Amino acid sequence: MSVEHAGRRCGQLPQGIGDTEHRLATARSAAGATSVERPQVQIEWRLRKVMASRDVWAAKELRELLIQRAGFELSLQAVSDLMKKQPVQVKVATLQALCTTLRCTPNELFGIDTPREVSLADDPDNIEPRGEQ
Repeated sequence: MSVEHAGRRCGQLPQGIGDTEHRLATARSAAGATSVERPQVQIEWRLRKVMASRDVWAAKELRELLIQRAGFELSLQAVSDLMKKQPVQVKVATLQALCTTLRCTPNELFGIDTPREVSLADDPDNIEPRGEQ
């Protein structure tokens, strides 16, 4: 027996929730050339650069150091994946273990490139009530 809310089962998101990326991409393509691209912050995953600066070159070596220095165990495949491609998300525990192991800060692992055009003052979606009447 399932409980339903507004025609859907509990635990299911309403249609359209959770696919924000898809909806935004569809809206942009539907708008065609008249759509305005907003500048986005670019994030670069720099794990390999940080590893190289610490003379750590292989996934197996990083995995062993994670265990020794941080008491944190990841599979060899997971370490290899972290090295080869930018992760979609990183758990805080993994980030802490990497920073402890490589003796670095999160700022060293993430390179942030903020476009100059980004300004909260120019964003019409960021209008806050002032409370003045």
